[in-house]
Amino acid sequence: MTKFRNNDRRIIAVAAKAAQLDPAGFFIEVEPDGIIVNHQESMKWPAATRAEVERQVKEFTGMNVWVT
Repeated sequence: MTKFRNNDRRIIAVAAKAAQLDPAGFFIEVEPDGIIVNHQESMKWPAATRAEVERQVKEFTGMNVWVT
């Protein structure tokens, strides 16, 4: 199993591509039970964008994902 770290650039790249945004605004937290994708504008994203970020990051990591 691949180990991931907070602010892992690979996860940031996947999340940014899914949201079609610059990777600079993303912060990643790795928890024992999953990945938290943080972005200051994420609460303004359409539900479909949030779902796509969650789907693609989960597919990449194999872990639960939450967007905050």
